[in-house]
Amino acid sequence: MPGRPGTEELPAHVPQLRDRRVHVQPEGIAPFRPAVDDGATAYGLLARLFGGGGTGGGLDAADRDLPLLLCVGRLHPVKQQEQLVRAWMLAGLHHRTTLLLVGGSPADPTAVEAEVRRRLTELLAADPVARRRAALWPALSNRHSQDTDREGPVPDVAGSD
Repeated sequence: MPGRPGTEELPAHVPQLRDRRVHVQPEGIAPFRPAVDDGATAYGLLARLFGGGGTGGGLDAADRDLPLLLCVGRLHPVKQQEQLVRAWMLAGLHHRTTLLLVGGSPADPTAVEAEVRRRLTELLAADPVARRRAALWPALSNRHSQDTDREGPVPDVAGSD
């Protein structure tokens, strides 16, 4: 859409629309509107994330004050999660941030997903710090992904199972 005036400006660019009613879909993603229980859900997700002890399914609770980088998308070479992890490690960011990759289905993965997951696991296994500070979760609902992305106090999960 060329400019903010929207439909008033459009006929100047597309004369065939002068005598027609035009509907313009708003650009971008709708603003996040938290649901009543989103706070509890976010705390639960963060407790799960930082209760994993750096096992690949979760991060070490000792790292909970580090910035969290979040990547959400299907596990596929076109999404370049492997490049992201490689860059995260090569830049030394794994020494000062944590990384959560969300996507795919470990219970019923496609062959492509399984290969991407295997390659990510292999890449992370080469560095004990990176392995401890990266987690790979299965796909979440959009709402849960948004909850994970919200800033807020991280619950104290030291001693969690």
